[in-house]
Amino acid sequence: MRYFTCIGAQKSGTTWLYEALSAHPDVGLSPIKELHYFDEKYIGEGHFKLRLSTFSQQIMKYITEAEISLGSRQPYRDRFSPVPQETIALSKFFGIHDDASYKRYVTSFARGKRVCGDITPEYALLPPRGFQNIVRIFPGAKIIFMMRDPIGRFWSQIRMEAKRSGKRADQIANNRLDQSRGVIPARSNYKRTILNIDKAGLENERVMYVFYEDFFRNGVSPSSFANLTGFLGINHFSEQLREDLSARHVHKGESEEIPESLVPRLYELMLPIYEFCRGRFGALPEEWEMRGST
Repeated sequence: MRYFTCIGAQKSGTTWLYEALSAHPDVGLSPIKELHYFDEKYIGEGHFKLRLSTFSQQIMKYITEAEISLGSRQPYRDRFSPVPQETIALSKFFGIHDDASYKRYVTSFARGKRVCGDITPEYALLPPRGFQNIVRIFPGAKIIFMMRDPIGRFWSQIRMEAKRSGKRADQIANNRLDQSRGVIPARSNYKRTILNIDKAGLENERVMYVFYEDFFRNGVSPSSFANLTGFLGINHFSEQLREDLSARHVHKGESEEIPESLVPRLYELMLPIYEFCRGRFGALPEEWEMRGST
């Protein structure tokens, strides 16, 4: 069974990709988006909590659905049977404890499909041996790496944290930069991820590097869909599905929302990433290139 994994930074479009591929008839994915098997295995501390968080969120979802059902006038038997497939998947989720059980779990969703996969952004933090482990389990494994303008990604994450905490975004950002001491945030260190993939020995044709800004510009272009399906070796998305999925995500840019005082500090910190990506890929999306002119 062919396998792929999608990695990337937070706020780089992996949730949209999960929803899009989950709707594709050739792709088998778990109802649980992020499995966190390899980051738990190779990075360890704190990553088991991500699996627990995923588990608890799913449990609360089903409890809520059950409470709604209990308040209905449906017969008792109709409320609780048959057991939803999501519940079965959830019960098997915590049975993942080694490579064999991970493979059984992932491939269990691939019956009648062409490919199966795991979309866990945190796999971008894996060391070379982590990527090598993926290939040992699935010899033909492919990787999709979603990258977003480092400054735009950083600011998007800060805004999300500010919304949750009630604090000012610029204060959170400045505190984060003060604490960084010149160290690039792990989620924005695309250079390290790319070099680790190289060290793992994956051929270029088995890795698809995606620039968030280009992929989602003015919706999702037919060429973006075609590149994705061609890379995975699956049929094209139907026209209706393409229209529905494209309407869900339109990149509008957030550069104007970043306080001007922050941009020079962020650019100085992220400059090695811009320079590495320019050397690796040549022309970068305009949102990336504009950072050096501000």
